[in-house]
Amino acid sequence: MDQFYNEIRILSMVDHPNLVKLYGFCYRDDKDLLLVFEHVCNGSLYDQLHHQKDAEKKNFSCRVVGINSWRVRLRLSMEIAQALSFLHNCASPQILHRDVKTSNILLDDGFHAKLADFGLSRLVPLRARHVSTDPQGTPGYVDPEYLNCYRLTDKSDVYSFGVVLMELVSGMLPVDVSRSEKDTILSSMALLKEKEGTWKELVDSNCWREDEDINAGIASLEMMQLAFWCLRPNKEDRPSMGEVAGTLTKLWWSYGGES
Repeated sequence: MDQFYNEIRILSMVDHPNLVKLYGFCYRDDKDLLLVFEHVCNGSLYDQLHHQKDAEKKNFSCRVVGINSWRVRLRLSMEIAQALSFLHNCASPQILHRDVKTSNILLDDGFHAKLADFGLSRLVPLRARHVSTDPQGTPGYVDPEYLNCYRLTDKSDVYSFGVVLMELVSGMLPVDVSRSEKDTILSSMALLKEKEGTWKELVDSNCWREDEDINAGIASLEMMQLAFWCLRPNKEDRPSMGEVAGTLTKLWWSYGGES
């Protein structure tokens, strides 16, 4: 019930093209809870990345647009970053999403990103730098510093976005028990490969379209380096979401992005 009201409160405060729109809600006796959102027809980014065959069976337009394009993945990462930057820097009070992950990123008919699921989100009191709260979120995406210190900050969302960005560049699951023990957690595996100098092995070799400029593939390496920055163990070493959004926007226009 708390998450139900939290979602209503937060989504009624914000308006951004990359945030899912809430149209209405109803409930009966604190049960039979119903939220009415805009229709976002192409499912989640998680489904498109990891269950594309299932997505095609549901008649999602992935067969036409394709997630296997660096240009599409770069644009999606930019849109998600812009949505989070809006929550952190333009909403008043500041909003921390707290559960950034690919299954909470929906794709509309134009294959544009819509950040969803604000049930765990928190408002940051004015002049406060963090919110003290029990750690919640999804394994593989949660900021380790938040888990240890119980202090939720904007850099916690930055870490989770770093996992999403790594997922976009690698095409790998954030947690996969079929991988070796040291590689089960994608973020840990990525940081280890960065240390070893073998991080380019992570780039998704299946993500290429014949009509793409080679520069779009080069952009994937810059996206990977940005992901490493977001995944720094110490939150003070991570960028802000404003910096992340700015970097990805510059990348988008540098490699022939369109409005």
